Amino acid sequence: MKKLDFLRNAKVRVLVIDDTQKNLEVVGQLLTDNDYNVTVANNGERGIAIARKLVPDIILLDVMMPELNGYEVCKRLKQDSVTESIPVIFLTAKTDQEDLVEGFSAGAVDYITKPFVKDELLARVGTHSELSIKRAQEHMLSNIVDKYVLEIIIDIEGTIKFASAAFLELTGYVEEDLVNKSFKELKHPDSFRSELSDILDSVHNNFIYYKEIKIKAKNDKLCVLKLFVEPVSCISGLITGAQCFMVDVTSKKELEHLSITDKLTDLNNRQKLDEVLNYEINQTTRYGSRFSVILLDIDDFKRVNDTKGHLVGDEVLVQLAKILKLSVRDSDTVGRWGGEEFLVILPKADEDEAAIVAGKLKSSIANEDFKIGEQITASIGVASTSKEMSLISLLGYADKALYKAKRHGKNRVVKATELKGE
Repeated sequence: MKKLDFLRNAKVRVLVIDDTQKNLEVVGQLLTDNDYNVTVANNGERGIAIARKLVPDIILLDVMMPELNGYEVCKRLKQDSVTESIPVIFLTAKTDQEDLVEGFSAGAVDYITKPFVKDELLARVGTHSELSIKRAQEHMLSNIVDKYVLEIIIDIEGTIKFASAAFLELTGYVEEDLVNKSFKELKHPDSFRSELSDILDSVHNNFIYYKEIKIKAKNDKLCVLKLFVEPVSCISGLITGAQCFMVDVTSKKELEHLSITDKLTDLNNRQKLDEVLNYEINQTTRYGSRFSVILLDIDDFKRVNDTKGHLVGDEVLVQLAKILKLSVRDSDTVGRWGGEEFLVILPKADEDEAAIVAGKLKSSIANEDFKIGEQITASIGVASTSKEMSLISLLGYADKALYKAKRHGKNRVVKATELKGE
């Protein structure tokens, strides 16, 4: 049985507090006969103690009791965090307006006059017990959402007004770190810009927003989240903010990253490069768009490995990879093609534009101090595709251009158009 079904089907627990034994017996028997689970207390102090221990769904409370009357009992119940939400119905013979006001001021939700009518008592208890169970269910669901759902609520300016316990646990923050702070403060350094402006644009237009984002958790830890945002509005329909639900996909992204990343250089591996190349060639075939490739090979790298050792050779590859990362556009894809060869894919760039990038790469590498006692240089081939060219032909031209650069003295850039029938 599901937890909510259990709550609906369980007997409603009623606590009756009355100093008159006869009243306890009559009310208790009536409720028991109508399938309520009844507990009784014959004075206010005992009733408070039982209420704290039992936490019933509803309390029937006699007003006129010695020592501690019903008003005082009700006030104490409402001042206690354990019992404050339990609905209290007064059993009273006092129906003057002042008495009723005092009862409601003490925290009661209703009253039943003595001598009571059975059907009236059952009707009032039934109504308020249903409301009580509904509130309990809503409270339970709220706790479940808070504990297990990654959620943030922001106002119309993007200020965080609520962060669920699940979100706080995932990110390592506490409420004080986030509440009343801008959503922008969650932007991870690796992100180009905060998504807040896009979120607010969608919210202002009453649209749902969906995107995968990177956020900065405590201590700058990266969290990758699938973000789902929907507008929040008041009764009049005015948009007042947004409710942001998230799914943590960090581990999945880490695995994906590992699967497409060269372990040594942290660049894209051959698998990822093939994927991007196939995408770009399809774009060229369908829409006639152009793209170019830069194929780069370290000059005399075998000699470095033979004379300096493979560990030094690996350091050279790692340092060169950092140069490549810093020297290409955000839209370009750079990766290790194999061994000491590297490939850069440049969308929407023609051969001359790609050659300019290649020239900068060549100079950056030649001017870099690799701290091995000698200069490191690279030979580079550049090729650009056309609508009729296959991927094999494109890479073949880049490879031929690279080896022409090798034959003509190394540390140079050769474009495929310079091959002239070779």
